[in-house]
Amino acid sequence: MPNGDTQVMALDSTQLRYFLEVGTLGSIKAASETLHITQSALSRRMMKLETDIGKPLFIRSHTGVELTEVGRELMTRAIELTSLLAKISQIGDAEYRKEDIRTLHLGMVSSASSLLLEKVVLRFAQVHPDVFLRVEGLTDQRLSAAGLKIKVGRGEKADPAIERLPLWKEALLIVAPKGATLNDIRDMTYVEAAKSPDVRLVEARILTELALEPKRRIEVWPASEAIRVVEQNAFTILPYSLLAAHNRLDDFRLIPSRYERLTLDLSLLRSSSRQPEYLALKAVIQDVARELLSQDRSGFLGPP
Repeated sequence: MPNGDTQVMALDSTQLRYFLEVGTLGSIKAASETLHITQSALSRRMMKLETDIGKPLFIRSHTGVELTEVGRELMTRAIELTSLLAKISQIGDAEYRKEDIRTLHLGMVSSASSLLLEKVVLRFAQVHPDVFLRVEGLTDQRLSAAGLKIKVGRGEKADPAIERLPLWKEALLIVAPKGATLNDIRDMTYVEAAKSPDVRLVEARILTELALEPKRRIEVWPASEAIRVVEQNAFTILPYSLLAAHNRLDDFRLIPSRYERLTLDLSLLRSSSRQPEYLALKAVIQDVARELLSQDRSGFLGPP
C-alpha cells in the first residue's frame, strides 16, 4: 500500500465472505463450489484483495492455498468484522442500544483458532449480540501473562483462581514429504515451529522416541510456514489440528508419536466465571469442540 496519505480500503461483506471461505477450506476450487461462482472469478477476487492489501495473503501450491501470516491476521479480523456487521444490522431493533455493546477478549493459540475460531465467533454473536468478541492470538502464554480472563490454549499451570476445562487431546505428528522413510527423514533438516518451551520439550521426546537426531535445524514462524518448508525436503512436528485446518493431511508422510499427546484447554478466571457473557462463551467453545470431536475420523483427535 502506498505511503503518505492514509488509504481507506473498501471491503464489502461479499468480499469478506469469499475470503473467509477460501481461507477456511484451503482451496479456491472447493470454495468456488461452495459459493456457487466460477473458480476463475473467485481467483480474480482474491488476487484483487491481495493487491488492495499490498501483501500476499495466500501461499499457492498444486494442492490448494495456505494463509500467510498476513492472511491469518486478516482472517481473524474478517471474522471479527463479520460478527460486528451482524450487530450493526440489529441497530434500530427495539431491544438494541448502542451503549450496551461491550468487548470481551478471548486468547487462542493458532492451531486451535484454525478449527474453532469462525464457528465460535459467529455462534457467540448469535447468543450475545450485545458483546463484541475480540480474539487475540497467543503462543502458550498463561492468563496472567497475557492479561486475559479467558483463553483456549496450553501450558496453564494448576491455580485455584483459574478454572481449566480440557477440550481435547491431539496427536503431534512428524510431518515429512510423502513417501519418505525414517532413514530419509534422518538426513533431512528439522524445522522447529513451536514457540512454547513446554511443546518443545514434548517434541524433543518424540524425536528421541523415533531415534531422530537432526543434524540441521531451522526455526520458522508462524507454524503454518513449516508446511511450506517441508515441501522442500525437510521435516517438522506439528499438531494434528493445524494440518487438518489447512486440509493437508493427505499431502505428507505423517508419523504419530505412540505416547505423546497435546491437551487443549479452556482456561477461565473463576472471578469471571459467573458473569453471563463468560458463561455463554464457555458453553459455545465447549459445544464447538464437542462437534469437532464427534465429526473427526482421523484417530489423531480424541476426548481429553
